[in-house]
Amino acid sequence: MIKLIITDLDGTLLNRNKEISPINKETLIEAQKKGVILALASGRGEQSLREYAAVLHMHEFGGYLICNNGQKVIRLSDEHMTTSGEISSTDARRAYHFARRHGLEMIMEGDDGISVYTPRNLLLIRLIYKRLIKIIPSNRSQPIGTGWMNFFGIFQERRWNLINGSDEINETYYKIGYAQRKYRLDKAALVLHEALNDRFEIMRVSDMWIDLSPIGVTKSLGMRKVMEEQGFDRSEVLAIGDSQNDMTMIRDAGIGVAMGNAMNEIKAIADDITAAHSEDGVAIAVRKYLF
Repeated sequence: MIKLIITDLDGTLLNRNKEISPINKETLIEAQKKGVILALASGRGEQSLREYAAVLHMHEFGGYLICNNGQKVIRLSDEHMTTSGEISSTDARRAYHFARRHGLEMIMEGDDGISVYTPRNLLLIRLIYKRLIKIIPSNRSQPIGTGWMNFFGIFQERRWNLINGSDEINETYYKIGYAQRKYRLDKAALVLHEALNDRFEIMRVSDMWIDLSPIGVTKSLGMRKVMEEQGFDRSEVLAIGDSQNDMTMIRDAGIGVAMGNAMNEIKAIADDITAAHSEDGVAIAVRKYLF
């Protein structure tokens, strides 16, 4: 019997408009009413996950947020939070030098908000950031699903800093992201593991994004923390996702489900494959195993 549902957001629970569809919303609320615990697990930060949790009424049912690929776990019933691991400034500078050599954008999330390095080949993006940083504060009050802000999950933080060199990297971070056009990211990915695998968990999230997390920090780690708190066995857990940062929780859950749009390597290890994120695949999987 399934007692815990853990679902990824982007490419999984969210549709192309970065919204939770009415069918997905109705199904997950119904599951919670039946006593099932719901956890959102994402590479996104806390604030963004909280907004989606509100849509799903998760505070009413004692759900969990697994943020930053498992680095932070929040129990919504009493706001209890646990954290696991951080990226040191030394390792962040190492990641910065890799980004600079390969012309990658680097986004670092930490206690002081978000810091971004933009290479010369993406100067237009840097100009866009400067503009967005000025206008985003006045749009943060828009609820998810009603405006353009739902496309910018990483922009939910209140503080932004555009950096120009490694000497500006002097703190610890929860997570680092690399972004670029697919062909450039593909090329960098060929040597990324050899260069940084000893210091980071490296996960391809999409064609244009790679996540770096502290060693040992994965969504499976966050999932296990929830299981331990609730006294659940892995056979009672349903995990749903689509990309490399979902691999560990799909592998370790009792039932691991890949989305129809998931990466082939995720489909290969999953116990089942549901419909795509644009076709309410989460609702279909939940109804198959719960109702």
